[in-house]
Amino acid sequence: MKLFKVTILFLVMLVSVCAEGDVKPVLANISVKSTAMKVVNLTTNVPSIVAIKYGTNYNSLSSVSGDAVIGTIHHVTLANLTAGTRYFYKIIVTDKAGNIDRSKKESFVTN
Repeated sequence: MKLFKVTILFLVMLVSVCAEGDVKPVLANISVKSTAMKVVNLTTNVPSIVAIKYGTNYNSLSSVSGDAVIGTIHHVTLANLTAGTRYFYKIIVTDKAGNIDRSKKESFVTN
């Protein structure tokens, strides 16, 4: 059984304003590219921390990986993935003020 790593790349863009006038982090343009590694690209508008919940069961994303450094560009590696397996994931970003944005659940299959 081969193990693969998935590298997640985060870039910066979009702006959304909360009712209180705080800038809320917003995820946009999320895509998975089918290469030797699965790369997820997304954009956020403000410096945030990132957590990615993932797993092989749609209803139970049992693994978490993330970047605890507040920034606008993040690189997160999902480790110990099995070849030929479908993984589901959900991305969660949180800014300094505690505003949160979440992606919907998506999936990829490892090569």
